[in-house]
Amino acid sequence: MIVKNGFDCTHFAQEFPEKEKLALRQKLGIAPEKKIVMFAGRIVAAKGIAELTQAIEKLNRDDIVLMVVGAHNFGTGQTSGFQEEMKRRFKALGEKVCFTGYVPYNEIWKYYKLADMAVLPSIWEEPAGLTMIEACAAGIPLITTRSGGIPEYIKGDYSILLSKDEDIVNDIKKAIDEVFYNPELWKDKAKKAQKYVSENFETVYFYNSFYTKLM
Repeated sequence: MIVKNGFDCTHFAQEFPEKEKLALRQKLGIAPEKKIVMFAGRIVAAKGIAELTQAIEKLNRDDIVLMVVGAHNFGTGQTSGFQEEMKRRFKALGEKVCFTGYVPYNEIWKYYKLADMAVLPSIWEEPAGLTMIEACAAGIPLITTRSGGIPEYIKGDYSILLSKDEDIVNDIKKAIDEVFYNPELWKDKAKKAQKYVSENFETVYFYNSFYTKLM
């Protein structure tokens, strides 16, 4: 019996007033004219953060900020080669990267609403990427990968699903460009993705599906 996870989509779909968005931008030090690419998750190799930072570098745009949501430590007291690499990459990005620090889960929806898109390029076999569903529920364009169970939850018709191959850095770059160059198209696709996750993964769906499977 397979029942997909239930999720409180309405929490992430709530409206975030423009005045409050501006206040959050000011708190984070992100200018109003900057476009925000959001990453949410641990800073570990499996989450694709190294590939994302490389893609941001390749974009060579001054109007983009990579917003890393969550605690930006590496979770251990030991230093690894990956950690040193990421410290160098973040330093090279300079003002193009912003760290929010720890954000309580019930406040994360505001950061999705602030962002122009979410890029979550997981490169491990993600069982069911919660952050991907969160991004869709918030109604923003999503760029992710065909990893593990992600394609079971995220529709390629409405989001960008990339392959985990040697071209992933360039593919992330091209995908970000695609969303920025066609804002109305991806705004519409994001609304459709939001509708899809709401109709398929809202908590009430989980209970109904679970009950049906038991009958």
